Amino acid sequence: MGWLIFGCICCCCTAGCSLLPVVCLNKRVLQSINKLLDWENNRLYCRLGFSWKIEQQRFEHFNEYVLVLEELPKVHVYKPD
Repeated sequence: MGWLIFGCICCCCTAGCSLLPVVCLNKRVLQSINKLLDWENNRLYCRLGFSWKIEQQRFEHFNEYVLVLEELPKVHVYKPD
C-alpha cells in the first residue's frame, strides 16, 4: 500500500514511471500465489477431486481477485476408451 501511495504522489514528476514498482510487485505476488495453489492442488486437493484457483472478477466499479474452489470431473476407470 505504501508503494501505491508513493507512486501516486510522484506520478506527476516522473511521468507515470513511479507506478512501475506497484505493477511489478502485483505480478510477483500473483505468480507466488498461483505457484502455491498449484503445489497445494497437486499435493492434496487433486486426490479429493477439487482444485483451487484465483480469478479476477469485476465488482461494481473495480476488479478484485477471488479464490475459487472447482470440482474436478471424475475419471471413470472402468469405462473403455
